[in-house]
Amino acid sequence: MTIRCLLFFVLMLFAKYGFAQVEPEYLSDTAQKKIIKKVEKMKDDEEKFKVVENLLVSRKITNAESLAELYCERAYAYWNKYESDSISLYNYLNGDKTGSTIIKHILDDFRLAIKTYSLNEPKYREDRLDFLETLNEDHPLVEQDKQYLKQHGYKESFGGLTPGINYLLGKNSWMGFEVSCVGYVDPSYVLKNRDTLDGKIKKVNKRNFPIAVGILTIGYNQSLVNSAHEFTISGIRFTAPLYVEVTKFGFERGLNTTHGLWFYRPEIGIGNSFISIGYAYNLMFNKSERNNWEKSLFVVKFCYPIVKY
Repeated sequence: MTIRCLLFFVLMLFAKYGFAQVEPEYLSDTAQKKIIKKVEKMKDDEEKFKVVENLLVSRKITNAESLAELYCERAYAYWNKYESDSISLYNYLNGDKTGSTIIKHILDDFRLAIKTYSLNEPKYREDRLDFLETLNEDHPLVEQDKQYLKQHGYKESFGGLTPGINYLLGKNSWMGFEVSCVGYVDPSYVLKNRDTLDGKIKKVNKRNFPIAVGILTIGYNQSLVNSAHEFTISGIRFTAPLYVEVTKFGFERGLNTTHGLWFYRPEIGIGNSFISIGYAYNLMFNKSERNNWEKSLFVVKFCYPIVKY
């Protein structure tokens, strides 16, 4: 009996001081999230690989959201490696093994992230879609992710022929229209998902500001109080989130002038996907005519692509 008790005591000590040493160090959820933040800020991808692998092996990251983010960080590091190694789409489509291996790692990590923390599935699918669209738009997951994301608030970017109307207010009121040969809109949106723990719909990601661009824009404006009118042309302009147009030139007629008076008109303001509000400064090239024409203008524009390319 004494020997049995002694053996039992030895086994208990071994269990306490032997097996306990391989147990991962407990970290609070807050501490785990701080670690993930540090990993996100790492610039060296090779170093990030090592840190992520060590954290996964150590089993210190037990919080589901933090663990999912860790898988994503490894996917981003693989993604950077894929791009930095200049493995072309042509090589991938023709069976480049190195490229295919990296792609598999990226898709596997996004899959693990989705499986680990389902609440953030729209966020992880959005990241995966960004990767797949830069890689191969014909990948079967592209359409699957798009359809899923649209059900959770996602809005696709689009572009095409972009007409619009203008209202300008200076010494006189002006009304007119513009057409951009190519317009591009990257709309804002909020991704939401239902939390299976409490059943509530929660925001998981968002694009705060829309981006809208117009290329090669021609326009016409007519004064609402006299016969003055103008034609304009612009190379490129941004209408959201900031309204910036610094390539606009044009010429005006009317007010007892039979020939066109050329001007340069930079404009600046703010805007969203379809409406922009700003200030324009009208610089007439003919100095003797400057006092007869507009100098400062308040501008409102409505424009939106209607014929998508």
